[in-house]
Amino acid sequence: MASTKLGLEWLANGAANQTLANLTFATLNQVVQLCILDKDRTTAPSSPNDEDAYIVASGNWGTASSKAGQIAWWSSTAGAWQFIVPKAGWTASVLDEVDGVGASRQYVCVVTGGVPGWIQREGAGGATGSAVVTDATTARTLGLADNGAYIRFTNAGATAVTVPPQSSVAWGAVTEIHVRRVTGAALTLTPGSGVTLNAPSGGTLVLSSAMTVTLKRVASDVWDIIGQTVPL
Repeated sequence: MASTKLGLEWLANGAANQTLANLTFATLNQVVQLCILDKDRTTAPSSPNDEDAYIVASGNWGTASSKAGQIAWWSSTAGAWQFIVPKAGWTASVLDEVDGVGASRQYVCVVTGGVPGWIQREGAGGATGSAVVTDATTARTLGLADNGAYIRFTNAGATAVTVPPQSSVAWGAVTEIHVRRVTGAALTLTPGSGVTLNAPSGGTLVLSSAMTVTLKRVASDVWDIIGQTVPL
């Protein structure tokens, strides 16, 4: 029988199971004051240190099933990755992301369709600005890691930016993403299946050189586009 919050196995009366007890302590060691080295990895690092913990961005990390959104930590004793399925409301500090005063950014777990995802806490970072991301590709599908980011598209070729549906990305209620077309041909905002993108008054979903917009989620699969786009 396991606890409901952390999934820790209870020891039976009179039990002397050192392995089970150690696993319980190891899990507590990870989730109490949850500190994550990186939340954007799609493959496991090749030379982890004992107890290193990550949030799996996507992929199965060498297992038979997807571990997306789960917490992966390395056990040198076992010589293998251990996985913890987080519950809605868990909070993690991501050590490789810091705000303007040097504090680690915090993310909260949300669960959609049984799959955990992570969004930045509301107001966490608003006073210190948005992370600047430079994208030199011509196609990008937005994801949870883009929440709050200021993405500058620099490739001169025609570019498409796709907003996937809630069914595939666990978008948080306060998600917003900033997009700038630095230079070059048109950048087109493309709705994924079932997604509605509300263009600005008199505008389209196309950005030409030097235009900037904010994509603001206002409901499940509904986004407002705020800013300047190519006129109708």
